[in-house]
Amino acid sequence: MIKILTILAISTVGFAADQLPPSTSNAVKVFDNEIAKAKVEYDKREDAAKKVLITALKKIQDTETKAGNLENALAIKKRIEELTPKASELMGENTDKIIIGKWKKVDNNEIIIINQDGTGKRNNDNINWSFNENSNAYIISYPDHPDWTDNIELKNNEVVMSFKSGGSVKLIKTK
Repeated sequence: MIKILTILAISTVGFAADQLPPSTSNAVKVFDNEIAKAKVEYDKREDAAKKVLITALKKIQDTETKAGNLENALAIKKRIEELTPKASELMGENTDKIIIGKWKKVDNNEIIIINQDGTGKRNNDNINWSFNENSNAYIISYPDHPDWTDNIELKNNEVVMSFKSGGSVKLIKTK
């Protein structure tokens, strides 16, 4: 990891590519490609390490909660939340774009259609949706059923629909 960080540090200290003669363009491209590969590899390793840490912290949080050490459990919960990326970090600035399209629930093949204008369909029911940054989820409401609400969120890099009544199901994007 130190080697990767050293490479990254060197790459930021270098010189502007537009100041070099054209004969250096291939060498600069090779260098840029190697740096890009190193960054991807670093991100993968960091993500894997975070998953291991989050799993361990969840077990410790459970132990602390059962032991009645609620302050410790809350501190651990806060750290888990800090380590868990928000949807906007995973998807970029336009978080709304990931939800647009046709989805299928894996448990019963029910189709959910999400339109760009904030509307859609689930079975024969009209839906409205919006992204809530605070809850890090898409809020699904049903105009014909005001007491119904569902969430669609990213969990472990999967799109999951959670129901107000409890339970959840994985969604798969279809064409």
